[in-house]
Formats: sequence, C-alpha cells, structure tokens
Amino acid sequence: MDHSIGLHRQGRLTLAYHTYGEGSRTILAFHGFGQRARVFEPLLGPLQDTRFIAFDLFFHGDSDSENSSIDPLQCLTVEEWRSFLIDFIKEQNVSKVSLMGYSMGARLVLSAAQEIPSEYIDEVMLLAPDGFMENQWHRFATRNSLGRMAFKKLPAYRGVLNRLGRILVRTPFLDEKLLKVALENTRSEERCTQLYNTWTFLRCIRPEVERIGRELELRSIPIIVHLGRFDKLIDAAKVLEWSYLNRNPQHALVHEVGHDLLKSRLADSIMKADPSLQ
Repeated sequence: MDHSIGLHRQGRLTLAYHTYGEGSRTILAFHGFGQRARVFEPLLGPLQDTRFIAFDLFFHGDSDSENSSIDPLQCLTVEEWRSFLIDFIKEQNVSKVSLMGYSMGARLVLSAAQEIPSEYIDEVMLLAPDGFMENQWHRFATRNSLGRMAFKKLPAYRGVLNRLGRILVRTPFLDEKLLKVALENTRSEERCTQLYNTWTFLRCIRPEVERIGRELELRSIPIIVHLGRFDKLIDAAKVLEWSYLNRNPQHALVHEVGHDLLKSRLADSIMKADPSLQ
C-alpha cells in the first residue's frame, strides 16, 4: 500500500499526517495520547478504494518538533480546529471525509463534527471515545491555575505520585489498571511534559455530545461507536447511555476487550462490524 508523509500548516497550527492508499473515499483518523499515526495501520489491510489519512496529533510523533513554538496555556480553540480541518479538506481536493477518532482523538473528532458544516462529513467513527465524561483528575489538572501549576511540576514529583498511587489503589478512589496507565504515562520526564502539553493545550475542546448526536442525526450523518467491555479508561456503560445510541442501538458495537481496540487481532472484527469501512 502506498504511504507518504506530509505537513499541513494554518496559522499557529501544524500537524504531520500519513497518507495510505488511494480511492474515492477519504478517512481522516486521530489517535490517542502517547501514540502516533501509524497506530492505525492494523486497520488498513481490508480497505479498498479508500485514502486513509492519519494525523500525528499535537506534541506527538512527527508533529512534536513542529509544535515547539506553541504555548499550551494558549489552548486550541474550536474555531481554530474547525478552520484547520476545513482548510485541510479543501487542500486534499475531496468533497467529503469520514472522521475516525480513537480515545483522545475521538474528542477532537466530536468537536470537528460539531463545528464543520455537514457537506464536508460523510460519517463519524468513534473508537473507545474520550469526551463523554469528565475525569476529576483531568478537570483539576487543566481547568484551574493551581491545578495547571501542579501539573507542570509533575516531572519533579513522579516518585511521590508513584507512592501516593500505591496507597490510593487500596481505596475506592483509584483502580489498579488506571494506576498502571497513569504510571505508564508519567514514566519519564519527556512523557510527563507530553502529557502536560497535550492536556493543557486541548482543555478548551469540550464537545457537547448530546447536541452533536441530535444535529448529526438530523443531518443524516451516521455515528458508529466501538467500545471495549472491560475498558477501565472509558466506561462503555456510560457511553451506551448516550441518547443518540438509545435511538440508534445498532450503531454501538461492544468488543470483549479493554481499552486497546487497535490491536491487529481486533482489526478484522472492527472492520467487519462496520460495513461502511469495507
């Protein structure tokens, strides 16, 4: 399969993107925290007549060096994100795109779906989507100056947080699997900095999921949601309470896995479960 790497710039925003294949259909894909565009490669085998464009998100992958001048305290606005994506779609000379978001990337996809005019969107695909509920730790770390100040000093206190986590995991406040994820995401100074920059920069992206569901349904834009039954980061039961899925239960697919839906052994089942991707 053909593969190329490019950069798209608009204003202060620059993102690297990987393009796979060619075809009449175009998918724009956005990964989760700590990943990069190539994480979607297990999904590409069955695709035909499709151009798959996966972005390295802000402070990730090949976009990281391009984002060195961005001050994360000056958060990404929905207007900037809307303008960036519309400009990219026009540059690609396509009439419509499908939007795919995994984990944190789903938050950006939901925001895009909320802001971009319907004539640009063919469908929306959400995999283990962030953006449906607010984590108390995320809110504290990004929504107030005290939390952001403490968050920025995270690299210097990784050892303290590790010990605190070991204590909290014995209480109802912290699940052991969540602790494992937290330790993985703070395992080095570089990783802590990436976490701070990413969470802080994206803190203004807060999609209104009920409004999005209603509007996309009225605009006849389908939303397909893939969930992991044993996901400790994204509560499948909470996402399934979304009124859009109550009205369209056939659009929700729950897999017998945890948070990682992009393993090669799951790719075929995800593709077969979503006929529009064939």
